[in-house]
Amino acid sequence: MTALATLRDVGFEEWLGKINTACGRFCAKTLGPGFSGAMQEFRAHA
Repeated sequence: MTALATLRDVGFEEWLGKINTACGRFCAKTLGPGFSGAMQEFRAHA
């Protein structure tokens, strides 16, 4: 694995953690330079 791929994966995991904290559970995987994912759970904040 290259350093660039590792940095991209770490950045993606940080982003995913922020999404999960803000609005629910988002299941996603990196696909090269992009990603795919699906919302598994949604929480609305009052």
